[in-house]
Amino acid sequence: MSTYILIHGAWHGGWCWYKVVPLLEKAGHTVLAPDLPSLGKDKT
Repeated sequence: MSTYILIHGAWHGGWCWYKVVPLLEKAGHTVLAPDLPSLGKDKT
């Protein structure tokens, strides 16, 4: 299958893909949804 890298927009983190990730994984794909620096859960 395919590998998907999901990139969030401003003021979001990788968590914003929480509904999409399980659907793609269930279909057999590998999914990465990283928190980009300074736009995630904390100040780093």
